[in-house]
Amino acid sequence: MKRSIVLALILAAALAPLAAQDAAPKLSMWNRGVFNLYSSDGTTSLGPNWMGYGVAQGPYNSLSLDWASKLVTWSMTAEWDGDGKVYPIYLRDYSGSFNMFGGFMKLTAGKVFGVDEYRFRNFDYTGFSTRIANAETGFLVQIIPMKALSLGAFIPVPVLAQSAATTYSRPNFGIRWTAGDFAAVKVSLRLEPDASTGNRELAVGATLTAVPNLGLTIGYTYRDVTQENDLFIDGSYGMGPLVLNAFADGNFIAGVFVGGGKVNAEYSLPKTPFTFGSSAAYGNGDVWGNSGLDLNPYIRYSFGGSSVQTGVDVTYGTVWAYKVQFTYTVGF
Repeated sequence: MKRSIVLALILAAALAPLAAQDAAPKLSMWNRGVFNLYSSDGTTSLGPNWMGYGVAQGPYNSLSLDWASKLVTWSMTAEWDGDGKVYPIYLRDYSGSFNMFGGFMKLTAGKVFGVDEYRFRNFDYTGFSTRIANAETGFLVQIIPMKALSLGAFIPVPVLAQSAATTYSRPNFGIRWTAGDFAAVKVSLRLEPDASTGNRELAVGATLTAVPNLGLTIGYTYRDVTQENDLFIDGSYGMGPLVLNAFADGNFIAGVFVGGGKVNAEYSLPKTPFTFGSSAAYGNGDVWGNSGLDLNPYIRYSFGGSSVQTGVDVTYGTVWAYKVQFTYTVGF
């Protein structure tokens, strides 16, 4: 209850000065839960820890408040899990952006999150590289000399004091270049060491956009401390109600090769809210967590930005196992 009151006060305080502006604030929410209704070992449980946190956080929630005018944009996102005692509500990010010099420069300050325009993701929405601003306090400066080109630099400034030499020796950079309707290239360079591994990171990728209904992305990521050289490919193709997706990766980590991949097919019944789909994944411990064989046939019912889905998740590592799953997603 206290957390709900705190969130309400934060939202009210944020909305008050914006109410007098011409643009109306936009409130959006995303919530997802995965439940194992029955497993082959005779148990029930919450679904996989798909957000990658160190605790079984249960259903995942995010609540965002955004406001934008012609020159100024403000955003804030709160996150929490289905059991606030395990993963309590907190503000993941909050920042203001300022369009300057007729759109030639954009300045963002606060606890900055996102900037996906400098990185690619696979069809499971997993990034091939880390964001140059990944929910960290600091300043992001973007130069947009033309519509097709964006140059970004993020300087992480921690809440607690540190030497200026340390602060200015670890900026992160991003480049996005679009070649008309033919292709797009993205590059990111993180000189800021990862908090858990100490890695600095270089990533470069290109996606082909010239062929209708076809998406094809290839890329490369290098991480210095763990000596990782990661190659990836991601593709999609649509044929009316049928959509095919696939990705594969090969990771050379300190001279050891691991890899994996996943394919997915979905067929949406015309003029109905039903979609039939199936995924198959296999890997030997790649950077996206594929380990062994995973098969997942399912059926989904969609309405608006929300859906309910049921299916069976079949896995094989050393033995076969299965889970009957129910998944729901709420989005607005």
